[in-house]
Amino acid sequence: MHAMLHKDEGQVGTLEFPGPDVPYETETGIVMTPFNVTSGLPGQDVELNVSGSETPYLVDVNGLSLYISLGDEVGRSNCVQDCPFTWMPLLASGKLVAGEGVTLAKVGVIVLPNGNRQVTYGGLPLYYYAGDRAPGDINGQGQDGLWFLSPP
Repeated sequence: MHAMLHKDEGQVGTLEFPGPDVPYETETGIVMTPFNVTSGLPGQDVELNVSGSETPYLVDVNGLSLYISLGDEVGRSNCVQDCPFTWMPLLASGKLVAGEGVTLAKVGVIVLPNGNRQVTYGGLPLYYYAGDRAPGDINGQGQDGLWFLSPP
């Protein structure tokens, strides 16, 4: 058996290959059939909650911290090129749910150039930080003087 690796050259933030992967053929047959992944799980809901007693901030339903960027504008993400590898957008394909302490009227989405829906709060896009590994981690706070925990 042979391992197959693929580097996605599509737009950042999408799981889309430029064409079908070529099957690996051996003398005994095909090892892998071609496929394309063009979207995430259908109908994935997003719930926002509040964490932190002294300085409250937004978290997802699993308690992972959510950030905003001072480089963004209301209704627009400026996190492009390599940025989404460190600052992953909070995406939604289902309904948006406001937990305790979250104002539902402030929860929204913007549509990214790749068609994904990024969750916003007060119009500002929300992100995860790649350096946060567990609920309660806030390692992205103040990064590059641009990235901060999202206030509720």
